[in-house]
Amino acid sequence: MVYEIQTIDILNQLGANKKYKGYTYIISSILYINERSEMPVLTKMLYVDIAKKYNTSAQCVEKNIRKVIENIWENKHNEPLKKSIFGEYQNTRPSNSEFLLSLHQYASTHATREISKEEYSFVCPASGTDCEFCSQLIHEIFSKFIR
Repeated sequence: MVYEIQTIDILNQLGANKKYKGYTYIISSILYINERSEMPVLTKMLYVDIAKKYNTSAQCVEKNIRKVIENIWENKHNEPLKKSIFGEYQNTRPSNSEFLLSLHQYASTHATREISKEEYSFVCPASGTDCEFCSQLIHEIFSKFIR
């Protein structure tokens, strides 16, 4: 869960658009890479396994991840973070494999920033409205996981 939160946070800071399926595929890919001690052959095992998980094809997974990477590179959002994560690829868009491996390495070696309550609001399951108690509780739980 911590790794998933880190990956989501980094993607959001990079300006990744959540409406694309590739956003979810990138998160799943990073978790997939993190679960294995050896680095997988990304274009073979990874895309096939992610495709099975989401009931789609490996080609769709690859294409949708590529689309998110293209959008991140086009929007010029958070250039200092891009430089920190992708260094040598800063001026040219990395391949899917290069992007995923760089993102994985960055997420595994850098601590996440402090989560603010304003970033994560939660609806109370009992009342169906924003709930200060629920938000505070979730914030405390997340803070313990990512420190």
